[in-house]
Parts: sequence; C-alpha cells; structure tokens
Amino acid sequence: MNLRRAFTLIELLVVIAIIAILAAILFPVFAQAKQAAKAAASLSNNKQINLANIMYAGDFDDRYALDVAWRTGVDPVATGGVPNTPWTRSIKPYEKNDDMNSDPLTTPTSPQTGWPTELLRQYWPQYGMNNSVLSPTNYNDGTNFIKFPRTQTALADPANTVAFCSKYSNAEYNSAAGFPWNSAGYWYGGGGQGSFYSAAIVNIPVCDLTTFYKNMCMYTWHWGTGSPISTMLQDNQTYGAITGGASLRAANNNVVSFADGHAKKLAAGNLAVGTNFATNRAYSSTVVNDLTKYMWDDL
Repeated sequence: MNLRRAFTLIELLVVIAIIAILAAILFPVFAQAKQAAKAAASLSNNKQINLANIMYAGDFDDRYALDVAWRTGVDPVATGGVPNTPWTRSIKPYEKNDDMNSDPLTTPTSPQTGWPTELLRQYWPQYGMNNSVLSPTNYNDGTNFIKFPRTQTALADPANTVAFCSKYSNAEYNSAAGFPWNSAGYWYGGGGQGSFYSAAIVNIPVCDLTTFYKNMCMYTWHWGTGSPISTMLQDNQTYGAITGGASLRAANNNVVSFADGHAKKLAAGNLAVGTNFATNRAYSSTVVNDLTKYMWDDL
C-alpha cells in the first residue's frame, strides 16, 4: 500500500511564519542597501558636477562658471522675461550627461509640455552652487549688481570651501501654497547684469553686515526656523526646509562637494560648522561664531 504523506496545516503555518519573519528582517535591509546605493550615485553626481566646473575653469582663465549669466545672446530660456543661462548649461560640455543634475535620492523634475528634458535638468537642477564664493555679486555703486566669476587660485582654502550641495527638487515645493512646477525665484538687478537665479544655487548659512550685499545674500539666508523657504518646503527637513534648501536626503545628511574636487556626506551641524546653527533656532539668529571653521566663504 502506497501512502503519500502531505504537510499538515500546522507545518504549513510554521513555514509561512518563518518566511514572514525573514521578510520582516530582510526587507528593511534591502531598502537600506537601495538607499545607500542611491546616496553613492548622488555623491558621484555631485563630484562629477564639481569636476566639470573645475575643468571649465581650466579653459576660461582659471575662472569658474557664473551661477547664472544674463542676456548672453544665446540663452534658451527667459526667467521673469529676462534671458539667462545657468551654470548647469555652461559646464554641459564637460559633464556630457544632463541626468547628473538630478539627485537619485529624489524624484526628477517631471516632463513638461514644450520643455526638452535637457533644459528641465539644466534650469531646475537638484544640486546647487555656493555662488557666494564661486560666483558672487558685487553691489558696486549702490545701484548696479555686477556678477563676476572667481578664480580657483583666489580661494584661500579650497579643501574646506563648499562648492555644490544637493538641494530641494521642484516636486518638493509646497504646491498647496501656489508654487507652480517651474517656480524658481530670481532677482534681476540694475545695470543689465543681474544677480542670482535661486533654482541653481544653495543658500549660505549666514548673511551678516559684512556680506549683506555680496551676492545679494539677504535673499538666500534661511538656515534655521521661520524662514520663507521653510514654508515653501513644507517645514520638511529632508527637503532642506531648515537648512536653506540644502537637502538632507542621504540618511539625514547632505551630499556636498568642495572646491578642491572632493565630495562627501555631511550632517547639517557639520555643514554649518563655525556658526551657532541649530534646527530649533530662528534663521534670523544664526551667526558665524568661528570664521576659521566656516566653510561657505573664502576667508
């Protein structure tokens, strides 16, 4: 007599329970591994962007690309009716791939009617330049705002000077507040030269009386609570609401590259070293308390 033995209901339930336990243990590990891989790709993107800007400087009398050039005569886009070319477009020949401007840790800017993908990546990048150092604005006579690119050799400490950071994406704007997909914010100064295009830069932690008109930093000083950018970014610290738009998507770290070419991940406190920045301190109370450690200027 040939008897076939089958699994009992209890045995099946035990197997299912074991599988469920293993899944509960392994799925978070897989998610962490996936996040770590994206963070590594983001770090690589930022580093390549920075190196492209350094190569650009090598071909242009040692000068970095302007954060934005206004009325060049070959501008494909007008912001607020004013033609302009951001740094992303200037360094394109050195990076070749516009996808580098998108951070793998967030959602790329979605396709828009009439907009080629390359222009979307160039005009709404997810990495921003520290233009306060690399491309400052000179408020030269109290009326005109003149941009000028810095030279590599002019920086006092390139290894400790922030060049580019991962920043908020357009998808992270607060649509409930009425910001459209192409909302960027810009300011166009007198004298026909202009100042900045905020979609392509990151905000410096401190803007005091010594730097008030340097790069018009009164518009880009939002490290701490209660700032306009916090509202715009839904008070979400991952997006960069408390850190002036510098995102903290890499396991609560920002992806940052430095003027000497190296890149790494830094927590907000480490990125704001040399200041009294705290996530519960008002942005208007954030000050530099140790200029020798501050990494957002070239002193």
